[in-house]
Amino acid sequence: MMPFFKKILLLLLICCIYYPRLHASYSMEDNNVAQQRYELIQSMRNKILSVPQMNKQQLKELSYEFLHYLDIYSDSLIRSDIYYFLGSCYSFQGEDSTSINWYKKVLLYKESLGVVDIHYMNALYNLSVLYYNNGDDKEALVYCDKYCSHSEEVFNQIPNRILQGYMMAILISTEMMEADTFYEYSAKSISMLANHEGDFNPTDLGNFYLAIGSGYYATNDFNNARVYYEKAEQFFSKSDMSNNSIVDNYLILLASLAKVYEKMELDNKILGCYTKGLKLPVPSNSFIVVLFYDSYAAYLNSIGQIDAGEEVVYNAMQLTKRQNPNSKYHILAVSCYASYLATYKNDLKTASEYYKQCMTYCDSHPDDYY
Repeated sequence: MMPFFKKILLLLLICCIYYPRLHASYSMEDNNVAQQRYELIQSMRNKILSVPQMNKQQLKELSYEFLHYLDIYSDSLIRSDIYYFLGSCYSFQGEDSTSINWYKKVLLYKESLGVVDIHYMNALYNLSVLYYNNGDDKEALVYCDKYCSHSEEVFNQIPNRILQGYMMAILISTEMMEADTFYEYSAKSISMLANHEGDFNPTDLGNFYLAIGSGYYATNDFNNARVYYEKAEQFFSKSDMSNNSIVDNYLILLASLAKVYEKMELDNKILGCYTKGLKLPVPSNSFIVVLFYDSYAAYLNSIGQIDAGEEVVYNAMQLTKRQNPNSKYHILAVSCYASYLATYKNDLKTASEYYKQCMTYCDSHPDDYY
């Protein structure tokens, strides 16, 4: 079984700089149309970025405005750019199926024009992410492969854009248990990192090596998993621990590394991973924190320290209760504590009382089932 590993993905919606040099079609366009296109793209991009906290109602109104642009502009390349920003708008609204349809229109139009530009590449990547997050790994890998096949040519001066495609392929192939695809893209990633490690910040490098290590873990190659997890740990230790998402990913790494040490029977190293994790700042509203405590408790139980394991998972429950007793994160901690009592301490009576809390919460919060 793989260690718990959060999907570390970001859609390249509209936050990328617009690179005119990437648009090979400019040489064929009328100068006025090219300028019109550039100004429209900047306008749509800035309008999305100006929406406070990606407010869904404002994004909905913005999508209507962009739809109206299709009545104004007949140029195929301009229309393909409008489709791109419509895809972004709907994605930020959580309308994944609609977003997917618009991004596919981007590909259809640009391919018919023979154009491979920044929006074409972003649409490929975003389609891969959307399919992956919706559980369709096969389709996700199709679009990711296509992105990677163009990335070296399009982004030859931007190594992070090439590498993020490789990382996406690693995540998908790991989930699909496609070892050959994983080996292909991990080799490409490692080669690129050897030449461009200085171009990335410690957090990105930590995430890259975490993904590679998890792929090797999935293939039961614990020696290589250890190598890349330990490299990831070197970079996470240099990262900004005031950022909750970074702490979450560091906790994932430490729990994963502890599992590798367990598999390799390096007992003297396991406790150090959990101890280091407990010393990190505790993010609020984090499933990862709860799962980290639960993983630590399970380890303590496995070495006969049953009461110590109970104390750890109880502390997680109390921690989340102090943060917000009415949150789904607290209920997860409650369910973990109940499970520990029932499984390891055979205290079914107490466990059932805590399970009742969970059921009451789930009945009143059906959207929070996990």
